[in-house]
Amino acid sequence: MGHYGWLFSVFVGAILMTWLYNSSRGSLPVVAVFHGTLDSVFNSPSPGDLALVLGVLVTLWGLGIPALRGPRNLATIPTQIEQAWPGEQRRGAG
Repeated sequence: MGHYGWLFSVFVGAILMTWLYNSSRGSLPVVAVFHGTLDSVFNSPSPGDLALVLGVLVTLWGLGIPALRGPRNLATIPTQIEQAWPGEQRRGAG
């Protein structure tokens, strides 16, 4: 069962990282700080069930984003894929 839990956490983490990246207008430092903070909490000796509680909250957050925003729109602002370089037309744009 451990492998399935790890795979599920990778899936939820990918949703969260994509949402953070898109919602911060493509800011890698925001994603890196979030990832580093999670790693620090999950891998440090913490009192009680702090890592477990945080893991449940992060999982619910990761599952709630697609439910609230829809799977194609993980952010309320234009995503990085939707934006073209200055002076360049997007593929499929008339």
